[in-house]
Amino acid sequence: MITSAFGVILGSVIISKFRPKPKYLIIYMVSLNYFSCVSMSLMWYMGCDNPLMADTGIMDNNKLDLTNGCNYDCKCTTRRFQPVCGSDGISNYFSPCHAGCAYENGTNSEGLPTFGGCKCVGYEQIVTKGYCKSNCSSFLPYMSVLGVEKMLSSTSRVGDTLILLRCVEPKDKSFALGLLASIINLMCEL
Repeated sequence: MITSAFGVILGSVIISKFRPKPKYLIIYMVSLNYFSCVSMSLMWYMGCDNPLMADTGIMDNNKLDLTNGCNYDCKCTTRRFQPVCGSDGISNYFSPCHAGCAYENGTNSEGLPTFGGCKCVGYEQIVTKGYCKSNCSSFLPYMSVLGVEKMLSSTSRVGDTLILLRCVEPKDKSFALGLLASIINLMCEL
């Protein structure tokens, strides 16, 4: 949001200072749309793997089956999602119940609640509230590319409006501005 606002302000300053012809504004807007498509395509490949739940399977109707031999008697509910991390630092569980835990253990050195007596977990039989830590380092590059893309693409908003106001009949300008704002907002939400 902040980068988009900065881009709109930057675009209006550039247009008011240089006063480009409509032909150059359109070339600029098409170039920015191309850059936006390329940067969005790059962002598809940036990302981290989804955390997987340990000891799960897929049922016939493609739903995740969270019950197994070690938590079958626990009668765990799926209404409350409370992810926990096993003592191995890799295995995630849907809830302490799904990890087969018998009791709350207190807190660990980081102040996070721990649960003990967990039948589904390995040697220590302890889980900690929250997802297991990930080694994913794509967040900062992703946000950087997204911020630059949003800022640059929003510099063309003033040019869009100017071109629109020059091309539409005076009686249709308010409708055209509303339609343009609706389309921009719709595209930004996708």
